[in-house]
Amino acid sequence: MTKCSVENLTVPAIGTAPSARFWVALEQPGSWGAKAFIQSRLDPGVGAALEKHCADAGGRCLLVRDPADHAEVEGERRVFVGGGPGSAPWVATAVVQSADDLLRWLEQTPDLDVRPAPPAWLTACEPVLLVCTNGKRDQCCAQFGGRLARELAADFPGRVWESTHLGGHRFAVTALRLPSRQVVARMDVDLGRAALQPGLLALDEQHDRGRSDLPDAFRAADAWLRSTTGRTTPDAWRFSLDGDVVVAHGNDGEQRLLVRQSSDEHNLLPDSCGKSPVPVTSWTVTLG
Repeated sequence: MTKCSVENLTVPAIGTAPSARFWVALEQPGSWGAKAFIQSRLDPGVGAALEKHCADAGGRCLLVRDPADHAEVEGERRVFVGGGPGSAPWVATAVVQSADDLLRWLEQTPDLDVRPAPPAWLTACEPVLLVCTNGKRDQCCAQFGGRLARELAADFPGRVWESTHLGGHRFAVTALRLPSRQVVARMDVDLGRAALQPGLLALDEQHDRGRSDLPDAFRAADAWLRSTTGRTTPDAWRFSLDGDVVVAHGNDGEQRLLVRQSSDEHNLLPDSCGKSPVPVTSWTVTLG
């Protein structure tokens, strides 16, 4: 069977990042099922509550594990949180004794997406890279993502983690950068090394899935502007809509961009390994 990421190799990835204004990544060693929060050694009731709490607050929760060690052990675990306003994102970490403790802390911290600094129960840390490797969801993520995560983790111990489902199997290897909340497609070792540096990356439409904290059309516009201008500060533009046109407001004026999502009924490809082909959906950005 041909891998879905091979069949979709030329499909643009721009603007396809999942939506999340903040991210919570909880260490959970051992095996993961397709629905990892209820199909792992994590208590399924607590797992479901964590997912729901983050989703209701506009964020997303992931499980992560050390690429070099999948041993199923109990006890304390690390958690990473990526939050803050879009213009000044942060990433911080803590060690929790249980997933229940994490849920209680999150319930007491309702504004992770707008806080200018991490809450007291977290400590600021270096940027981290979360690489999707959940093989129960897609073979490409496990085969290609796992290999890359292990190679990068050997050089950046404690900063590269395997993660559960990020979406976009067809763009494997796909990975989330924190604190920037930028999601990268078709990552290789060189791109992975760059992704562990602070700030946003200026990438082409094949690799930049965009910032998860921005709405869909703004996400595609932001990625396109970084690629064409090289401006990578998170506050380089503010966005507004004028009908179908995204208006990017910058210090040196405005740019009007026509941002469209289209579905090609004549181009059918699987969006995950083993799935039936579906029309290819992608974003395009042009000067408006």
